[in-house]
Amino acid sequence: MAQPARDHTPSPQPDATSTPLAQAPAEQVNTAEQVNTAEQVNTLADTVAEARRWLEENWSAELALGEWWDRLARSGWAFPTWPEAWFGRGLNSGVARSVVA
Repeated sequence: MAQPARDHTPSPQPDATSTPLAQAPAEQVNTAEQVNTAEQVNTLADTVAEARRWLEENWSAELALGEWWDRLARSGWAFPTWPEAWFGRGLNSGVARSVVA
């Protein structure tokens, strides 16, 4: 039995600027997120050191995977740019990138 003809009109694509997950072009990035002052550099170094200390104190190859995920989620280091209320650290993206690196 023949299948009915389908409409092959493409669905409209969402405007990239209308989604909260859209990335802004580099020239439009908020310069407030760039680390460029001595105070911000100290904060950045302190945050990276804090993340390393936490990892050293909490990681063990002996942990069950679920226990590790629980610790990571509760610490906020799993998604450091998320708000603290959502199990993040509330870090700006520039600082978070340094923690991940």
